Amino acid sequence: MKRLSIFALLLFLIISSLYLLTLKSDFDYNLRVIALFSFILIILALFLNSILFRNLFNFFNIYILMFYLFTMGQSFLFLFNFPISNFDLYKLTDNNSLYISQIYTYFCIYFIEIGGVIGVPKRKINFNPESPIFDNTLKFFSLIMFAVSIFPIMYLFYLLISNFITGGYVSAFLAISGSNGLVRLAFFLSDYFIVSLFIMIIYSKKIFYKFIYSGFIFLVVLLYFSVGDRTFPISISLSLIGYFFINKQRKINLTSYISYIFLGYLFLTLIPLIGNFRNTGNLTLSILINGITNFENVLSPLFETVSILGYSNYPFVETMEIVPSLQDFAYGESYFFSLLSIFPNIFGGIHISAIRAGLSLWLKNQLNLTYGPGFSFPAEAWYNFGWFGLFLMLPFGIILSKIFNYNQNNLGKFINVIFFLIIVTSPRREMLAVIRDSFYWILLPYIVSKYLNIKVIINY
Repeated sequence: MKRLSIFALLLFLIISSLYLLTLKSDFDYNLRVIALFSFILIILALFLNSILFRNLFNFFNIYILMFYLFTMGQSFLFLFNFPISNFDLYKLTDNNSLYISQIYTYFCIYFIEIGGVIGVPKRKINFNPESPIFDNTLKFFSLIMFAVSIFPIMYLFYLLISNFITGGYVSAFLAISGSNGLVRLAFFLSDYFIVSLFIMIIYSKKIFYKFIYSGFIFLVVLLYFSVGDRTFPISISLSLIGYFFINKQRKINLTSYISYIFLGYLFLTLIPLIGNFRNTGNLTLSILINGITNFENVLSPLFETVSILGYSNYPFVETMEIVPSLQDFAYGESYFFSLLSIFPNIFGGIHISAIRAGLSLWLKNQLNLTYGPGFSFPAEAWYNFGWFGLFLMLPFGIILSKIFNYNQNNLGKFINVIFFLIIVTSPRREMLAVIRDSFYWILLPYIVSKYLNIKVIINY
């Protein structure tokens, strides 16, 4: 099946590439063609991955679907003539730049997918589980992380909520980004609250405790939503839902599927509503309920959500207009300085990684904006290597596939769910955040637990 999947993808690549080469300068038609090819590719990818991963709901499938929605979501609406909200890239950007960015993104998705297929092992690998002592040390370390992070996260939400009430979303997060060392430390430690809860869920043998810890995570998600944040709570929610679906903690029947679909629909309606009201500083339950009832039809919030997600392609369009015509390619600079982000900034001031690899700030300065436009995974590949950046997607897909196939024991499940939490919104972020969070949220807990494990064995 693996060889057949590779053959199907290569055949589709040849057919689509040859047809793209025949296109003339009719941008409306060209945009519809690339939108159609992208849609077919994502359907083909989801189908093949479902067979190769032996499950429709797998982290690789969820990731590549989110990649498509973040980068090509508006092309899906454009293809089927569905309404696009006031973030319409087809009206806000140059059609030629948008078309080229979508071709580039199409090939990004393709190479990630074929890398994912190559990375799937021919046979299910039975990894030797870690020793019970290591499991106990990782659980013990999760308790330490929980204890160290609970007060910082409470303090963080106190700052966010108080500033949100007075000045809205921008004021809330400026209070953190422009804060002193103590607040930044609290912000850093607060992330371990979520990490520790996921470890507790994975290692808990009783479903009751799993749902208790999930309840704490759900509370954090609501608190982030309440202050207008969307990216991080979406990542947390998808990671939690993905974990329970993939590991099938209980039998999923028709009633369960209907419940998940209903909750998913409510979840999707929150995204545009939070965006509409988050700068008012007055985001209440009654406002959200009124907002839901004011949608034109049941599909309107879905279209608006896809519009918002698809707007993440805006930084790429603008980056292509700057690089290389106004600024040369960086030739890997942002990736190199992203690696340095794992080292603490002991000299104070702005971390060199934020200066040289913080591409959202770079684009903000280039466009003279008053807000952070974000960035994207394809945009960073273009920023560094142009068309050659596409070849980075193949090893990236292989790495994703290898990681998401390593899930036979609790350690593998921990790596799976936390890495997915980090990577799922990477299509609209820089590599800087992915590398830094992977080190501090996965590698550091593993190293500390391994060290404690060795100490226990020696003492024993």
